[in-house]
Amino acid sequence: MKKQIVIIIFFLLVSNVQLLAQVNPNETVAANIILTADLDGDGAISNFEAHDELLQNFELIDTNQDKFIDHPELVFYLSNLKID
Repeated sequence: MKKQIVIIIFFLLVSNVQLLAQVNPNETVAANIILTADLDGDGAISNFEAHDELLQNFELIDTNQDKFIDHPELVFYLSNLKID
């Protein structure tokens, strides 16, 4: 019985590591940008909080035009950037 539990735990750990490896790195980058820029702590970036590239591309990033850049919008923007 203990051996079966150890095997199950091992496979759960392996599957979790595989899931972590599949995470879009832009998810983490977007979260870090929001944590840094979100001065009022509402989980989104307003045009008053945006600066540099975010401010220059605010209307492009804010796809639902609610005047805030949220996490999904920022992930979408980062995922579609063309790096030369």
